[in-house]
Amino acid sequence: MKLFAKAMENPVFRQIVSEPQAVLPVAGLVYNVDSQVGHGTIIGGKTGSTLEAGGCFVFAAQKTVANQNVLIVGAVLGQKGAQELDEALSASVRIAQDAKKALRPVNLLQAGAQVGTLNAAWAQPVSLTAAQSAQAIGWGGMPVSQSFKSRTMPDAIPANALIGTLNVTIGYQQLSVPVRTSAAIAKPKLTWRLKRL
Repeated sequence: MKLFAKAMENPVFRQIVSEPQAVLPVAGLVYNVDSQVGHGTIIGGKTGSTLEAGGCFVFAAQKTVANQNVLIVGAVLGQKGAQELDEALSASVRIAQDAKKALRPVNLLQAGAQVGTLNAAWAQPVSLTAAQSAQAIGWGGMPVSQSFKSRTMPDAIPANALIGTLNVTIGYQQLSVPVRTSAAIAKPKLTWRLKRL
């Protein structure tokens, strides 16, 4: 699947595997063994079968989600029976259609949402908020991880200051969201400093 997904990034390869039929020198008109290619769901694939492995098919489908073209890559292995290759091809269509139904835009963050708190020993805690909204494409159950990278901060921080970046990873997508302060933090007073010499 990883190799096929990488190959599908090549426009020449992608065009070749998407053709349901082609005219070749000497051979003339030949039909793609991948009978599902070009008929609405599967946009490319490669079949394979042996007695031991059964019918196998690695395939690609595509869906437009939130104005982005998303490539869906899957594999069907080990199909048995009198028409094992047909079983693999039919199963690929069902899998691709289910994957298309599951894909959707996911609102991870709304601009202004609280994402953390900035604590200074000499001041009240200040909420940190997302400076912009963040949306990804995914499905239920996708793992989401996040990390925060701060800028070098002075003693005094004004309100709405950009102080770092929230990095969010969902599947293979990586998003960076600027983070700002919701209120100002003044410099520590001289008396506070003197008590902590």
